Amino acid sequence: EPGPPGSAMFIKRHATELADCIAVLNSDNGAGRARGWYVNGRRDVRNAMRPITQRLRDLRADGLSMDVTCGSDECSFLLEGIPALKLWVDTTQYRQVHHQASDTFDKVDSNSFRAGGAVVAATAHAIADQETRLAPHIGQDAVRHLLRAATLDVDLMYSLWKP
Repeated sequence: EPGPPGSAMFIKRHATELADCIAVLNSDNGAGRARGWYVNGRRDVRNAMRPITQRLRDLRADGLSMDVTCGSDECSFLLEGIPALKLWVDTTQYRQVHHQASDTFDKVDSNSFRAGGAVVAATAHAIADQETRLAPHIGQDAVRHLLRAATLDVDLMYSLWKP
């Protein structure tokens, strides 16, 4: 997979279209049981997601984490100020299974995998069905503030991810 460099290239190639991007939903965090969404430090996104998470309660995936993850494909979009959500899943088995020789389908809990897909689908539908945007794009100063508040090295993040 291209991963974050691929996302950075996507942003570079589609720069003129980014104003139309409402949000990014990233589910590249393993196939553990879905808990909800990381909102990457954005209070406005967390507040906008609260009504949506009511739809996810039956899936036990109504959690919202303010943690700034910026470690996968959503990071390039976060750096552009676009609301970037990352599926928050149980990662207790991530290092033992994912990206290992043992990373095979028989290790995937099919119920968790299907529930994660349902969470992504329900969230995407809810965001698309709203009459207003989930949250606005934010400027570079606000992005830098999020990264600093998360004690992430701003210069390093921009040098690694920025297209």
